Amino acid sequence: MQKNSEDETPFTDSGKLYSSRVSEVRYESRVEDLQSIVKRANDEGLKVSIAGSRHSQGGHTFYEDAIVLDMSDFDEVLEINDEEKILRVESGATWDEIQRAINPKGLSVKTMQSSNVFTVGGSMGSNIHGRDLEKTQIVETIKSFRLLL
Repeated sequence: MQKNSEDETPFTDSGKLYSSRVSEVRYESRVEDLQSIVKRANDEGLKVSIAGSRHSQGGHTFYEDAIVLDMSDFDEVLEINDEEKILRVESGATWDEIQRAINPKGLSVKTMQSSNVFTVGGSMGSNIHGRDLEKTQIVETIKSFRLLL
């Protein structure tokens, strides 16, 4: 789904500290649609910015005139393997959504930020750390991931 931003206020982070005027904002829930947008951006020489909960701060979140992929609709908990304690999710899933899915099974998250409003993709992109003394960075808890180039 596309949301044009040319007549709207600039796209901003959650704290409204930094903003950029972007060419369009896309909310997609299918891998094929994300692939199509990235291919189009590549063919047309456009930049792509990725947004989750939009908590990344420091002015580096969005490119001017870029296509923004807002990942909030790409948020499914795809699989919970109780036995191996492995979870498969889409990158827009928040830690809150994950906690709601695994709590009934008596499971908990091994490494995440202190707040559960952040997305898995954003957490991976910044290699967050938690409070577990043995697994302090999220990269140490990831078995695999797919990356769209």
